[in-house]
Amino acid sequence: MRKKAIFLIVLIVVIDFFNHPIKAKAYWVNDLSFSTDKEIYFNDETIQINASWELDYDPPLYAYTSIIIFDEINGTQYNIWESSRYDIVGNYSETWLVDIKSLGLSYENSSNILYVKFHLYLNLLGDETSYWLETIEITTIKRNVSCELIGFENYLKYNGDLSFGAKFYNTTLGSEYYVSNHQISFEILLQNFISIFSKVYLTNGTGEFKIFISNIKNLSIGINYLWFTLLNSQFFKSEVFQFEFYFEVRPATILNLKEDGKEKKNDSEINQVVVISVSITASILFGIILFLYHRNMKKKPRNLHEITFKY
Repeated sequence: MRKKAIFLIVLIVVIDFFNHPIKAKAYWVNDLSFSTDKEIYFNDETIQINASWELDYDPPLYAYTSIIIFDEINGTQYNIWESSRYDIVGNYSETWLVDIKSLGLSYENSSNILYVKFHLYLNLLGDETSYWLETIEITTIKRNVSCELIGFENYLKYNGDLSFGAKFYNTTLGSEYYVSNHQISFEILLQNFISIFSKVYLTNGTGEFKIFISNIKNLSIGINYLWFTLLNSQFFKSEVFQFEFYFEVRPATILNLKEDGKEKKNDSEINQVVVISVSITASILFGIILFLYHRNMKKKPRNLHEITFKY
Protein backbone atom coordinates (compact mmCIF):
# COMPACT_ATOMS: atom_id res chain seq x y z
CA MET A 1 0.00 0.00 0.00
CA ARG A 2 2.85 2.35 0.89
CA LYS A 3 4.60 1.61 -2.42
CA LYS A 4 1.42 2.40 -4.31
CA ALA A 5 1.12 5.74 -2.51
CA ILE A 6 4.72 6.67 -3.37
CA PHE A 7 4.16 5.68 -6.99
CA LEU A 8 1.03 7.85 -7.20
CA ILE A 9 2.86 10.84 -5.71
CA VAL A 10 5.72 10.49 -8.20
CA LEU A 11 3.26 10.08 -11.05
CA ILE A 12 1.44 13.26 -10.07
CA VAL A 13 4.75 15.16 -9.87
CA VAL A 14 5.81 13.93 -13.33
CA ILE A 15 2.45 14.85 -14.87
CA ASP A 16 2.55 18.27 -13.29
CA PHE A 17 6.17 18.68 -14.45
CA PHE A 18 5.34 18.17 -18.11
CA ASN A 19 2.03 20.05 -17.99
CA HIS A 20 3.57 23.25 -16.56
CA PRO A 21 7.04 23.63 -18.09
CA ILE A 22 7.07 27.43 -18.06
CA LYS A 23 6.23 27.60 -14.39
CA ALA A 24 8.76 24.87 -13.70
CA LYS A 25 11.56 26.71 -15.53
CA ALA A 26 10.88 29.86 -13.59
CA TYR A 27 11.18 27.84 -10.41
CA TRP A 28 14.41 25.97 -11.26
CA VAL A 29 16.31 28.94 -12.71
CA ASN A 30 15.69 32.39 -11.24
CA ASP A 31 17.13 35.89 -11.76
CA LEU A 32 18.84 34.96 -15.04
CA SER A 33 21.07 37.59 -16.64
CA PHE A 34 22.76 36.49 -19.88
CA SER A 35 24.84 38.53 -22.38
CA THR A 36 27.89 38.72 -24.64
CA ASP A 37 30.27 41.68 -24.81
CA LYS A 38 29.23 42.43 -28.44
CA GLU A 39 27.34 40.99 -31.39
CA ILE A 40 29.96 41.08 -34.19
CA TYR A 41 33.45 39.61 -33.87
CA PHE A 42 36.46 39.19 -36.13
CA ASN A 43 37.53 35.58 -36.58
CA ASP A 44 40.72 36.13 -34.58
CA GLU A 45 38.97 37.64 -31.55
CA THR A 46 37.56 36.23 -28.30
CA ILE A 47 33.88 36.00 -27.35
CA GLN A 48 33.14 37.10 -23.78
CA ILE A 49 30.01 35.54 -22.30
CA ASN A 50 28.55 36.77 -19.02
CA ALA A 51 25.80 35.11 -16.97
CA SER A 52 24.36 35.15 -13.48
CA TRP A 53 21.50 32.99 -12.21
CA GLU A 54 20.08 30.97 -9.34
CA LEU A 55 19.62 27.20 -9.66
CA ASP A 56 17.05 25.63 -7.34
CA TYR A 57 15.61 22.10 -7.40
CA ASP A 58 14.82 19.22 -5.06
CA PRO A 59 15.48 15.48 -5.43
CA PRO A 60 14.46 13.19 -7.00
CA LEU A 61 14.79 15.82 -9.69
CA TYR A 62 18.33 16.36 -11.03
CA ALA A 63 19.21 19.55 -12.91
CA TYR A 64 22.19 21.41 -14.30
CA THR A 65 22.83 24.53 -16.40
CA SER A 66 25.47 25.19 -19.05
CA ILE A 67 26.32 27.53 -21.93
CA ILE A 68 26.42 26.00 -25.44
CA ILE A 69 27.51 27.59 -28.73
CA PHE A 70 25.96 26.27 -31.94
CA ASP A 71 27.06 26.66 -35.54
CA GLU A 72 24.38 26.32 -38.22
CA ILE A 73 25.24 24.41 -41.41
CA ASN A 74 22.59 23.86 -44.09
CA GLY A 75 19.79 24.55 -41.64
CA THR A 76 21.08 22.19 -38.92
CA GLN A 77 22.66 23.44 -35.71
CA TYR A 78 25.75 21.72 -34.33
CA ASN A 79 27.19 21.97 -30.83
CA ILE A 80 30.73 23.35 -31.20
CA TRP A 81 31.43 24.49 -27.62
CA GLU A 82 30.00 23.88 -24.14
CA SER A 83 30.93 25.31 -20.77
CA SER A 84 31.20 23.37 -17.54
CA ARG A 85 27.92 22.02 -16.14
CA TYR A 86 26.62 23.67 -12.97
CA ASP A 87 24.38 21.33 -10.95
CA ILE A 88 24.74 22.54 -7.37
CA VAL A 89 21.79 24.45 -5.96
CA GLY A 90 22.72 28.08 -5.38
CA ASN A 91 23.64 31.37 -7.02
CA TYR A 92 26.16 31.72 -9.86
CA SER A 93 27.96 34.57 -11.57
CA GLU A 94 30.31 33.44 -14.34
CA THR A 95 32.33 34.79 -17.28
CA TRP A 96 33.66 32.66 -20.14
CA LEU A 97 36.23 33.65 -22.77
CA VAL A 98 35.92 31.66 -25.98
CA ASP A 99 38.67 31.93 -28.62
CA ILE A 100 36.92 31.86 -32.01
CA LYS A 101 39.97 30.20 -33.59
CA SER A 102 39.38 27.18 -31.32
CA LEU A 103 35.82 26.59 -32.56
CA GLY A 104 36.82 24.77 -35.76
CA LEU A 105 34.76 26.93 -38.11
CA SER A 106 35.09 26.27 -41.85
CA TYR A 107 35.90 29.91 -42.75
CA GLU A 108 34.68 29.25 -46.30
CA ASN A 109 32.43 32.29 -46.13
CA SER A 110 33.38 35.81 -45.19
CA SER A 111 31.01 35.57 -42.17
CA ASN A 112 29.43 32.95 -39.87
CA ILE A 113 26.37 33.15 -37.61
CA LEU A 114 26.67 31.46 -34.21
CA TYR A 115 24.07 30.92 -31.48
CA VAL A 116 25.04 31.24 -27.82
CA LYS A 117 22.41 29.51 -25.66
CA PHE A 118 21.70 29.19 -21.94
CA HIS A 119 20.87 25.51 -21.42
CA LEU A 120 18.82 23.93 -18.61
CA TYR A 121 18.83 20.14 -18.31
CA LEU A 122 16.33 18.24 -16.16
CA ASN A 123 16.16 14.54 -15.29
CA LEU A 124 13.30 13.17 -13.22
CA LEU A 125 13.62 9.43 -12.67
CA GLY A 126 15.11 8.90 -16.13
CA ASP A 127 12.82 11.28 -18.01
CA GLU A 128 15.13 13.88 -19.60
CA THR A 129 14.20 17.35 -20.80
CA SER A 130 16.27 20.27 -22.11
CA TYR A 131 15.26 23.92 -22.22
CA TRP A 132 16.97 26.81 -23.99
CA LEU A 133 16.17 29.67 -21.65
CA GLU A 134 17.88 32.39 -23.72
CA THR A 135 19.64 32.62 -27.10
CA ILE A 136 22.06 35.27 -28.35
CA GLU A 137 22.86 35.44 -32.06
CA ILE A 138 26.37 36.64 -32.90
CA THR A 139 28.28 37.02 -36.19
CA THR A 140 31.93 36.32 -36.88
CA ILE A 141 33.51 38.03 -39.88
CA LYS A 142 36.79 38.24 -41.75
CA ARG A 143 38.75 41.47 -41.73
CA ASN A 144 38.92 43.70 -44.80
CA VAL A 145 42.40 44.10 -46.26
CA SER A 146 44.17 47.04 -47.86
CA CYS A 147 47.14 46.71 -50.21
CA GLU A 148 49.81 49.36 -50.68
CA LEU A 149 52.70 49.27 -53.16
CA ILE A 150 55.95 50.86 -51.98
CA GLY A 151 58.37 52.35 -54.51
CA PHE A 152 56.19 51.28 -57.45
CA GLU A 153 56.27 53.18 -60.77
CA ASN A 154 53.40 52.56 -63.14
CA TYR A 155 55.60 53.08 -66.22
CA LEU A 156 58.09 50.40 -67.27
CA LYS A 157 60.66 51.14 -69.96
CA TYR A 158 62.07 48.64 -72.42
CA ASN A 159 64.54 46.28 -70.65
CA GLY A 160 63.49 47.80 -67.32
CA ASP A 161 63.08 45.96 -64.02
CA LEU A 162 60.07 45.62 -61.74
CA SER A 163 61.28 46.43 -58.26
CA PHE A 164 58.96 47.45 -55.43
CA GLY A 165 57.46 46.36 -52.11
CA ALA A 166 53.90 45.24 -51.31
CA LYS A 167 52.24 45.79 -47.93
CA PHE A 168 48.97 44.27 -46.66
CA TYR A 169 47.14 45.58 -43.61
CA ASN A 170 43.78 46.24 -41.99
CA THR A 171 42.84 49.54 -40.39
CA THR A 172 40.23 49.28 -37.62
CA LEU A 173 39.31 52.26 -35.45
CA GLY A 174 42.49 54.06 -36.46
CA SER A 175 44.92 51.26 -35.51
CA GLU A 176 46.86 49.32 -38.15
CA TYR A 177 46.62 45.52 -38.10
CA TYR A 178 49.23 43.75 -40.23
CA VAL A 179 48.50 40.75 -42.44
CA SER A 180 51.60 38.95 -41.22
CA ASN A 181 52.81 35.46 -42.19
CA HIS A 182 50.17 35.05 -44.91
CA GLN A 183 50.59 33.60 -48.38
CA ILE A 184 49.99 36.06 -51.23
CA SER A 185 49.71 35.03 -54.87
CA PHE A 186 51.33 37.55 -57.25
CA GLU A 187 50.66 37.53 -61.02
CA ILE A 188 51.51 39.64 -64.05
CA LEU A 189 48.77 39.66 -66.70
CA LEU A 190 48.58 40.98 -70.23
CA GLN A 191 45.79 43.16 -71.60
CA ASN A 192 43.73 40.04 -72.39
CA PHE A 193 44.27 38.88 -68.77
CA ILE A 194 46.54 35.98 -69.72
CA SER A 195 49.02 35.35 -66.91
CA ILE A 196 52.71 35.39 -67.90
CA PHE A 197 54.21 35.30 -64.41
CA SER A 198 53.00 33.76 -61.14
CA LYS A 199 54.64 33.32 -57.74
CA VAL A 200 53.49 32.88 -54.13
CA TYR A 201 55.09 35.15 -51.51
CA LEU A 202 54.95 35.06 -47.69
CA THR A 203 54.45 38.32 -45.82
CA ASN A 204 56.75 39.20 -42.93
CA GLY A 205 55.80 40.48 -39.49
CA THR A 206 54.67 43.84 -40.86
CA GLY A 207 52.66 42.34 -43.74
CA GLU A 208 55.27 43.11 -46.43
CA PHE A 209 57.39 41.38 -49.07
CA LYS A 210 59.72 42.57 -51.85
CA ILE A 211 59.39 41.93 -55.57
CA PHE A 212 62.26 42.14 -58.06
CA ILE A 213 61.88 40.88 -61.63
CA SER A 214 64.45 41.82 -64.28
CA ASN A 215 63.99 42.01 -68.04
CA ILE A 216 60.39 40.74 -68.19
CA LYS A 217 59.51 39.00 -71.44
CA ASN A 218 56.26 38.90 -73.46
CA LEU A 219 54.61 42.00 -71.99
CA SER A 220 51.87 43.75 -73.93
CA ILE A 221 52.72 47.13 -75.38
CA GLY A 222 50.72 49.57 -73.31
CA ILE A 223 48.66 48.53 -70.27
CA ASN A 224 49.55 45.41 -68.22
CA TYR A 225 48.25 44.30 -64.84
CA LEU A 226 49.56 43.21 -61.43
CA TRP A 227 47.30 40.94 -59.36
CA PHE A 228 47.66 40.15 -55.65
CA THR A 229 45.41 37.51 -54.03
CA LEU A 230 45.29 36.36 -50.39
CA LEU A 231 45.40 32.56 -50.12
CA ASN A 232 43.79 30.26 -47.53
CA SER A 233 43.05 33.03 -45.07
CA GLN A 234 40.83 32.31 -42.06
CA PHE A 235 40.93 35.87 -40.79
CA PHE A 236 41.05 38.08 -43.89
CA LYS A 237 38.81 38.34 -46.94
CA SER A 238 40.37 36.70 -50.00
CA GLU A 239 40.26 39.79 -52.17
CA VAL A 240 42.07 40.40 -55.46
CA PHE A 241 44.02 43.66 -55.69
CA GLN A 242 44.67 44.91 -59.23
CA PHE A 243 47.20 47.53 -60.30
CA GLU A 244 48.09 48.76 -63.79
CA PHE A 245 51.41 49.68 -65.34
CA TYR A 246 52.34 50.91 -68.81
CA PHE A 247 55.01 49.12 -70.83
CA GLU A 248 56.89 50.93 -73.61
CA VAL A 249 58.69 48.53 -75.95
CA ARG A 250 60.30 51.23 -78.15
CA PRO A 251 63.17 52.92 -76.31
CA ALA A 252 62.19 56.53 -75.76
CA THR A 253 65.87 57.50 -75.51
CA ILE A 254 69.08 55.68 -76.38
CA LEU A 255 71.18 54.83 -73.35
CA ASN A 256 74.71 56.14 -73.35
CA LEU A 257 77.36 53.81 -71.99
CA LYS A 258 80.73 55.21 -71.02
CA GLU A 259 83.89 53.37 -71.92
CA ASP A 260 87.34 54.84 -71.23
CA GLY A 261 85.75 58.22 -70.58
CA LYS A 262 84.02 58.27 -73.98
CA GLU A 263 80.37 57.81 -74.65
CA LYS A 264 79.41 54.65 -76.49
CA LYS A 265 75.87 53.94 -77.66
CA ASN A 266 74.23 50.57 -77.06
CA ASP A 267 74.44 48.74 -80.41
CA SER A 268 71.25 46.72 -79.95
CA GLU A 269 69.21 49.83 -79.24
CA ILE A 270 70.77 51.69 -82.19
CA ASN A 271 69.87 48.81 -84.48
CA GLN A 272 66.28 48.83 -83.24
CA VAL A 273 65.95 52.57 -83.83
CA VAL A 274 67.49 52.27 -87.31
CA VAL A 275 65.18 49.41 -88.31
CA ILE A 276 62.12 51.25 -87.02
CA SER A 277 63.18 54.49 -88.81
CA VAL A 278 63.85 52.72 -92.13
CA SER A 279 60.51 50.89 -91.95
CA ILE A 280 58.58 54.08 -91.26
CA THR A 281 60.40 56.01 -94.05
CA ALA A 282 59.80 53.24 -96.60
CA SER A 283 56.11 53.06 -95.71
CA ILE A 284 55.65 56.80 -96.11
CA LEU A 285 57.52 56.89 -99.43
CA PHE A 286 55.49 53.98 -100.83
CA GLY A 287 52.27 55.68 -99.82
CA ILE A 288 53.26 58.93 -101.57
CA ILE A 289 54.09 57.05 -104.77
CA LEU A 290 50.73 55.28 -104.82
CA PHE A 291 48.87 58.51 -104.15
CA LEU A 292 50.57 60.45 -106.96
CA TYR A 293 50.24 57.54 -109.35
CA HIS A 294 46.46 57.24 -108.90
CA ARG A 295 45.99 61.01 -109.10
CA ASN A 296 47.87 61.35 -112.35
CA MET A 297 46.25 58.26 -113.88
CA LYS A 298 42.94 60.11 -113.79
CA LYS A 299 44.39 62.92 -115.92
CA LYS A 300 46.32 60.90 -118.52
CA PRO A 301 48.28 57.71 -118.73
CA ARG A 302 51.80 58.18 -117.51
CA ASN A 303 54.69 55.86 -116.85
CA LEU A 304 55.99 55.52 -113.36
CA HIS A 305 59.42 56.79 -114.38
CA GLU A 306 57.82 60.11 -115.43
CA ILE A 307 56.83 60.94 -111.88
CA THR A 308 59.20 63.35 -110.20
CA PHE A 309 59.29 64.54 -106.62
CA LYS A 310 60.07 68.04 -105.45
CA TYR A 311 61.45 68.59 -102.00
